[in-house]
Amino acid sequence: MKPNELEILILTDIVNYQLRTHGLNLERQLESLEVKERELTGFGIYVHFELDNQADLTVNLGEQKTYLASPIEIYLDTLEHQISFELNLNDKGQFDFLEIVPNGVDNWNGEYEEIKTTHNNKFDFDHLKADFIATLTYKTKEQGGRKTAVKSGYRPQVKFDFEEMQTSGQQIFIDRELVFPGDTVEAEIKIISADFFANKLSENMEFEFREGATVIGTGRIKQINNEKLKKASR
Repeated sequence: MKPNELEILILTDIVNYQLRTHGLNLERQLESLEVKERELTGFGIYVHFELDNQADLTVNLGEQKTYLASPIEIYLDTLEHQISFELNLNDKGQFDFLEIVPNGVDNWNGEYEEIKTTHNNKFDFDHLKADFIATLTYKTKEQGGRKTAVKSGYRPQVKFDFEEMQTSGQQIFIDRELVFPGDTVEAEIKIISADFFANKLSENMEFEFREGATVIGTGRIKQINNEKLKKASR
């Protein structure tokens, strides 16, 4: 199957953004890209890609992170809030899967008719100051967590108890590069929807971080760096 309009839009913007900001050239993967399967999770979509017809870009990949996003803000006519997305690369620089997640919706069947986009020029996960620092605890495989380690720069969804909307939150681990299931670590967190969560967060507030509908760990805010996120004291 060929990628659909939404998938092409997301992938093209990610490729252009990575080339522009990091010099990572993934354009060859778009030339003959085929979708292997679209997996509806009930919360979002995992788009799995065929690997056989993708180039081996190990040399190009270098030390780049394997979870990629871009500044584009995408709105669908069937959803109230913008969607979040993340492209996962394998160790050869091939497109493994694309995760598309709606914000503020618990059940989405992937349907839409119209796409609207804007670009947030202030958005740059690798250069903006962290919104807050948190202590993160990853679930073990037996607890329903991940089976493998994640690299610093990983971007799961963040969910606070007081709000149904989730946001993509990049985790920059402090003093380490890899975190394994069952580990507890401190990390700098950068969220996409900082404006939405303005005046709503406080220190010691707890949250979950997820892959799709699966909770893979919990966190507690230790320090808020972005002043506009702080909840007003009474």
